[in-house]
Amino acid sequence: MLKVWTQCEENENLNDKEKKLKVRELRKLITESDSNARTDDIYLIRWLNCRNWNVDAAYRRRVKHYNFRKLHPDWYPCKKFPEYEPILKKNISFMLEDRDKNGRRVYLARANRVNLEEFSMEEKIQMDSLWFDMVCNELETIENGVSVIIDMKGVPWNTVRWFTIPQNIKISSRYAGFTPLKYVEIHILNTSPLANVIIAVSFPFLSEGLKERIHFHRANMKSLHKYVGKDCLPREYGGQKKLNFGSIYSKLYKAYNCNPSDRWFDEIEENQDVDELSKKC
Repeated sequence: MLKVWTQCEENENLNDKEKKLKVRELRKLITESDSNARTDDIYLIRWLNCRNWNVDAAYRRRVKHYNFRKLHPDWYPCKKFPEYEPILKKNISFMLEDRDKNGRRVYLARANRVNLEEFSMEEKIQMDSLWFDMVCNELETIENGVSVIIDMKGVPWNTVRWFTIPQNIKISSRYAGFTPLKYVEIHILNTSPLANVIIAVSFPFLSEGLKERIHFHRANMKSLHKYVGKDCLPREYGGQKKLNFGSIYSKLYKAYNCNPSDRWFDEIEENQDVDELSKKC
């Protein structure tokens, strides 16, 4: 309890005592409507922080989030964690171990590894939720947010058909107003004619707030570095880090109290082709 409060950066000049009061107020609101809901401090802080510690606004954001989940359950984890191993083995997206220069977690997604003939886009989004739910339990992430890097190099043609008007509206709703993170910055790399088609179809349906948080860098790594720095990035993106997939995936399994069926992630190497990995798995 003490660690939670001493690490939590002051927001709007609230002291620890005032923040504790806000947490108690939000806990009371939630338990009045759902006595079985999660109400530990770190969980409540995530909602309060994203709404500048306004209790009513935090409560409304949480309600909207869970209403969205009820309407679109296929966008959130609905299976036991071990059942996601086949898609995890595709090594499509993951949280880097180091934070960017703003203290944000860095989530790297590589579009060329998305194969909608092997799994659905909804399953891919569920996997994203597993990673984000994990880091939403970190105070530093709650305070600083997440930088999402989407590498569009080699994006498959069959992904275009998924970006329909209803899907784009859902994307905007989920990421613009219903997440418990105050800061999410999105960086698009290595755009191509096909990637530009997807962007052109999707962009008009995004909220203005979300559009402002999307940054296009093409293949310019120096442009990306201005936002996130270099120290956190793997070598293929201009950094010096060697990706340790054993450590990266072990943390995810640990977060969900699971053990892998085998330590498949120890065999992954940087820049390894997904087909080569699939043969090993």
